[in-house]
Amino acid sequence: MRPTVFAVVFTLTWLLAPGRAHADGPAPELHLTAGVEIEGTSGITSVSFRGQALVGTHLGKGRLRPSIAAGVVAGTGALFVEDPRAATGAVGLSYTSLGPAVQLGLHLHGGDGHEAAFVFATLANLTTTTDARLMLDAVHGVDPRVTRGVRAALGVNWAHGVSDLVSTAAADPRHSGGLAAVLLFVLPEQLEVTLERDTGSLREGATFSWGF
Repeated sequence: MRPTVFAVVFTLTWLLAPGRAHADGPAPELHLTAGVEIEGTSGITSVSFRGQALVGTHLGKGRLRPSIAAGVVAGTGALFVEDPRAATGAVGLSYTSLGPAVQLGLHLHGGDGHEAAFVFATLANLTTTTDARLMLDAVHGVDPRVTRGVRAALGVNWAHGVSDLVSTAAADPRHSGGLAAVLLFVLPEQLEVTLERDTGSLREGATFSWGF
């Protein structure tokens, strides 16, 4: 069993154990995000949808509250690979990934008790599939036989902080930050710096997501 799979099973079992449901500690919390991921390396660029669903909990009641979560990450998009045979100089290949993930984080709370930001690190084991055309016509830099991969990410999420700004603006129309709060709510609420190894390449990039 892969270490990440074991970590996910252990974390979810601990979080959802019947004994914890009646404990005085915080209840399990859900993390749901979806957005756009852009990664690249020499001659290869990937653009994809990236979604994450994790169950976790935080510890403590101070301004800095560590957390642990586990769940799944999924992605679907395309690999754009430089190929002199293509009319545009590059060929687009479909690509999907899915796998278990474990996350360690730190919730940052302000003096008013509201969460200002959440910083985290995520590690996922991926199962990948690539364009079926690769079985008939190979493209340098992409190996369809490689169906396992790893994704590591460092990120920050400010959704709860934005939500507090929006609530404040809604409660007081004269609030000077109302317009900024609305604009922040429309823009992505999570940024991740990523490193992903799969399909025969090691790519680095960023993910821009909405969610909490």
